[in-house]
Amino acid sequence: MIIKNLRDTPKTSISRNSSVIKQALLINNEIPHITNFAKVVFPVGESDPQHNHIDMYEVILVLKGQGILETLEKTYILGPGDCVTISPKEHHSIKNTGKSLLALICFGVKK
Repeated sequence: MIIKNLRDTPKTSISRNSSVIKQALLINNEIPHITNFAKVVFPVGESDPQHNHIDMYEVILVLKGQGILETLEKTYILGPGDCVTISPKEHHSIKNTGKSLLALICFGVKK
């Protein structure tokens, strides 16, 4: 059993934007097939630029705020309760387009 709490979890920035804060509750190989499980917070106007993941699915649940998710083909408007599953190699970016923090739960599953 693994029990963690966000209040005890270090805050780090994501590699592509130091303004976007991540709290990783599970890290790669802590449990089979899961590459990470984290809360990610985007300040107003901040984004995670276009990127992809070669060998994992990414699942994103919007907790609060408003944003957009862009793929190479389409733009999606996101709000609380929206859940997105991104396939391996699918290019995507996320931007906070709201007037308050955009808070997400994200986790990766190995392909």
